[in-house]
Amino acid sequence: MSARRRARFAACKARLDLDGRATSADDSGGRYLLRTDIPNNHILKWEEETGAVSIFRRPANYADGLTRDRQGRLIAAEHGRRFTRTGHDGNVTVLIDSFDGQKPNSPNDVAVASDGAIWSS
Repeated sequence: MSARRRARFAACKARLDLDGRATSADDSGGRYLLRTDIPNNHILKWEEETGAVSIFRRPANYADGLTRDRQGRLIAAEHGRRFTRTGHDGNVTVLIDSFDGQKPNSPNDVAVASDGAIWSS
């Protein structure tokens, strides 16, 4: 990340209580960084080229950890006690909302393995 991008992102982070992040460098959406804004219940999008910050998803069910799957879709660990996938079309699909009859306890971070398995803390 260039010094200019780090400075812009630091300024953005200083103004907001941000957590979680995922990047994109696809042909359809340009280069951008997604960050969660848990208190305001949305995911923010920072565009590299313009420096513009906009709302990517609202409500975000208090999403915390963000990552991408191998198809480039956004996977979110939500403090609303579930894991979701946001498709390229913006549709949100609940992937996991219980395991052995128990809801996840405020999942924080999330990662997707090369075989598609979802891991969380």
